[in-house]
Amino acid sequence: MTQIYSGETVTVRCEIQGGEGAQWTYEWRRGQSSIHSASTEHTFSSATESDGGEYRCWGTGSFWTEWSDVITLTVLPPPKPTMTLQPPWTQIYSGETVTVRCEIQGGEGAQWTYEWRPAKLHTPPTSREYTINSATESDGGGYSCWGRRSSSRTEWSELITMTILSLTSNRPILQSLCPAEVLLQPQHQLHLDQTKS
Repeated sequence: MTQIYSGETVTVRCEIQGGEGAQWTYEWRRGQSSIHSASTEHTFSSATESDGGEYRCWGTGSFWTEWSDVITLTVLPPPKPTMTLQPPWTQIYSGETVTVRCEIQGGEGAQWTYEWRPAKLHTPPTSREYTINSATESDGGGYSCWGRRSSSRTEWSELITMTILSLTSNRPILQSLCPAEVLLQPQHQLHLDQTKS
């Protein structure tokens, strides 16, 4: 089974082993439907999900061949990337280091190029992560990304917002407390009656 993403280009080719040099005419089928193509290959430009299916071919020349084995083509919508932070906190203090990463689930092994927002991220187009060393308050804000492979591209990821806190915003405050006064108040009064004898 062959999997591609919608928008990409794929070519299926019909090869007849031992038939080199002969003049062949080819017939293609997807499922039970014929495809109007008599050449040795059939190209899908900017494939859509409806182009998916089972394909096979045969050739006619000085004799007829059998039908080829079936090849299954699956056209998937591009996956949606996810933004992550390492360390995984949306609030960090100025001077700390944080890595913003663009992860494309299901796209492992593919050669993706990336684009980032905001544009101040001057990252190489093949990098899926961006490290901010010694962060400042100006590095705060919303971040998102998308990936491109061949002629297919993903959606923009959800926005992740990062806040850079000033170290002075969490400085402890010392307070001078007056010593407490302890008052002793008797709860009961004792009376001593003396009776003259």
